[in-house]
Amino acid sequence: MDEARKIVKLRLNDLDSIINQLSNGSKEFDEILLKSCKDEDFAFDFCANGGHVALRSRFFAGDEAAAAIITATAHHGISFPASITREQRKAPERIFVHDSLELWIRFVQNRQREQADTGYIVWPAALILARWFYLNPDFIHDKQVIELGSGVGVTGLACLDLKPKSLILSDANHECLRNLAYNLQLNFSLERHSRTSIDFLDFYHVHDTHFERIIASDIVCCIDDAKALARFLASCLLPNYGKAAILLADSRNRWGVEAFPSALASFSPSIKFSVTKLPPPAQKEEYCIKLFESLFVGLDDERQYLKWTLFLIERSPL
Repeated sequence: MDEARKIVKLRLNDLDSIINQLSNGSKEFDEILLKSCKDEDFAFDFCANGGHVALRSRFFAGDEAAAAIITATAHHGISFPASITREQRKAPERIFVHDSLELWIRFVQNRQREQADTGYIVWPAALILARWFYLNPDFIHDKQVIELGSGVGVTGLACLDLKPKSLILSDANHECLRNLAYNLQLNFSLERHSRTSIDFLDFYHVHDTHFERIIASDIVCCIDDAKALARFLASCLLPNYGKAAILLADSRNRWGVEAFPSALASFSPSIKFSVTKLPPPAQKEEYCIKLFESLFVGLDDERQYLKWTLFLIERSPL
């Protein structure tokens, strides 16, 4: 680690120069950068200041060195391609969900150190799924709903505005759960709190409880995630009329998503599902502009990244 710090100080000068050189693809430079990523603070700053964004074109062109650098840094910082500054964590952000609803959302104050911390910020998929529920309110209204991987709570809190019978916001990260409680109190009255609970839940572990509605956004980041989520849905959706709405990133942009359809199919006929490709949002839609501009700084073709797959899943009768 001391060697890595020395390399950063003597050979690369500063973070801006590092990021500016990424497009060149120099073998020697890439090797130095990989060594530098052993330093945790450097790896975090690299992610948070746009390093992954700068590597995007090389990564999609199949550059193995770019993929290695992304892999080496992703567990320390903010996953590709988001770029969130420390200042953005300090105070709640105004998030436009729908013409009739805006939320104030605080990010988790701690910095992300591993994959389990990805719920510390707002991801676009959470906003897109919330928007879909506003266009399809019967999916939520007067239903018993649980959200998996709630993160900072954008989707779940938007659902609360649609008057579910009950709502469970869940996550497997205790920092996220504490922050969820803050965001719930920030946005809704105590009357709404009475039908909402915040619980620890890891969808890798199947539960005996059955749920009428299960919702989640962007929680598959590897093949094991896809298999675990399919197993959870097959076991925990309420028989006969339990339904799930799972919004995932396009398989081109998120590892593991390509394995989800076959993972679901392995539980046929106990569950059935449909798949819908959602297009990028219209730029004129005010609810998304602020968030997307902050997350995709520097991407000329960001709208190509903003594509999602909606899985609608039903539990068959026993």
